[in-house]
Amino acid sequence: MKPFQPVGRQARTKYVIEWAVAAEVGDIVSYDTLAELMELQCRSAAQARATVQQTVFRALPLMERDHARTLEVVRGFGYRVADALGHLRLGHGHRRKAGRSLRRGHSKVESVDLAKVEDPEVVRRIETARVVLDGQLEAARRAAAKLRREERLLGRLPRASG
Repeated sequence: MKPFQPVGRQARTKYVIEWAVAAEVGDIVSYDTLAELMELQCRSAAQARATVQQTVFRALPLMERDHARTLEVVRGFGYRVADALGHLRLGHGHRRKAGRSLRRGHSKVESVDLAKVEDPEVVRRIETARVVLDGQLEAARRAAAKLRREERLLGRLPRASG
């Protein structure tokens, strides 16, 4: 197996990270500009946009860990370097999605008719999953209630402009 070889002069994620680190908080970059920075040779604008989005998705964890930066989507245009409230908005969005996913998982294990399951090991594993998911849901409910109290005290998070 060959060692990693970047498609261009350097890995595409490096272009995104370098732009974000050099940019000021609140700066906006278009998909087209990022495609040019990455020297993409795509057959269509849609393909270029998809490549840019995939590259940004891969670059975000590195940026967050190494540079304390993240990007917010500017719908239909590109990305914005997030300010502190932007980081918070993104975190809340992920928390909401995680809560919905947890409720769906809980629903799946709760809807099993254990009377029809013959294998005792499967029954034990389902019962364990129910207990674990019940505990996670309860912890999530308590955390959400605490967050709602704090938001009432501090006011709502402002929406991103742009």
